[in-house]
Amino acid sequence: MNTNGQFHNQAFLNLETFRKDGTGVRTPVWFVEDGKLFYVRTLADSWKVKRIRNNSRVRVVSCKAQGEPLGEWVTAAARQIDDRTGALLAWAGIADSYSFRQDYSDLGNWIIDLEELLGGKPSFPSDRIEARVMTALAKSLWIACPEHAKHLFKISMG
Repeated sequence: MNTNGQFHNQAFLNLETFRKDGTGVRTPVWFVEDGKLFYVRTLADSWKVKRIRNNSRVRVVSCKAQGEPLGEWVTAAARQIDDRTGALLAWAGIADSYSFRQDYSDLGNWIIDLEELLGGKPSFPSDRIEARVMTALAKSLWIACPEHAKHLFKISMG
């Protein structure tokens, strides 16, 4: 996929999924780029997920928060992630992208989402994943409550 760097340092992409009759439906979503992969978190029962299950072909373009394209549309394939590692990486990357926003009111929901991903078990698939997630969590908490920056802590891995 040649993206000409259009997704680098962007917080949103416009995701076009396709109905069974071929009609495209465009939705701006938060994403994180990891090499040639893009991770998006959304509700499992959302219409875009249902459309992707029926047809993995999608088109994407970097965009503003309201969906206004900032580049050229690129054809890609999407699939639902069922592995914990990918879900945790997606969470960390999208939590990091809060630095692009001015309104942090939804941040508490992202922290609850992390608790659900961990399933009540504070264990991670690897030290690398733990470091990535904990860094994003610490940064998110600092962004949400900068007045508490004096309470920062050091995390020592293994």
